[in-house]
Amino acid sequence: MRRNTKIIIILIVLSVIGIFIYKSPDEAYWLKEDLKDAIEIGRTYAWNLFQGYKQGLLRVSIDPAKTKIEKLNLREISDLEIHEQLRKVQLDPESLFEKKQLGKYGIVSPLFSESKMMELIILEKVENFVVMTFGYEDYNEGLVGIPEKGKMLFSVAVRYYQPIDKRFVNRIVRKILNVPLLRNFTGKMGTTGHWVVFDYNYKYNRTDYLYWVLMEGENLSKKYDKELEEVLAKIKDKESSEKRMTEIKESADRGLNFLYKWGSKAVEEQTEHIEGLYNKVQQEDEKNGELGAE
Repeated sequence: MRRNTKIIIILIVLSVIGIFIYKSPDEAYWLKEDLKDAIEIGRTYAWNLFQGYKQGLLRVSIDPAKTKIEKLNLREISDLEIHEQLRKVQLDPESLFEKKQLGKYGIVSPLFSESKMMELIILEKVENFVVMTFGYEDYNEGLVGIPEKGKMLFSVAVRYYQPIDKRFVNRIVRKILNVPLLRNFTGKMGTTGHWVVFDYNYKYNRTDYLYWVLMEGENLSKKYDKELEEVLAKIKDKESSEKRMTEIKESADRGLNFLYKWGSKAVEEQTEHIEGLYNKVQQEDEKNGELGAE
């Protein structure tokens, strides 16, 4: 009797487990709604564009991005080579920092930063397609840029690619991994999908910035040093210091007001942009359908 009871309990447990597995999806579909991975691959891609790291770019690219990267004449410059180039014109960052030549140091320091310096500026998502623009941000100077070329921005377009895999064993394994009680521990193991880059755009990268520093850095650093001296002189003077604090507060208020206006304008523009995009795609589909019918 006890043996029969145990068998019944085991069968009930196995039946419950079987129901959970049967109802469990064979794809972790919720991952394409989580933009954390999309943003991370976008940031890494932007960083690799900045560095000129071609192999890293090709690893996560599909066409048309892949073809564009293959044709692109990218050159990755090592930190050692950059140091050597800067020493020739007395712009080595370590020496500048020791001498407290902050103007010059502020110009060359972006050449030796990290991927986390890629600041996400804007993100747009339509279904499982995401377009992001990252700005290269220095701790001291904000968004880095070259005066005549603008800010150093990198736009990256990604999509969630999910190949079809109907092999029975693989589907069962994914179903088990996606059981509600397990999915929090299995992460991405229960899916065939992943984010890939299909397009990108940028104006210039670290190599271009280095060439600009070598040519114009000396003159521009003198300007920064002069501005810094003026600011320090004002801080020492009490009246000027109070006036400066008032100016800073007013500047902050203007900045906050600008962001509110920008946000209000952006929500209107993005709605119109997405609606216009869908209409354009629909018109092109209808046009292609008419051509096919002919």
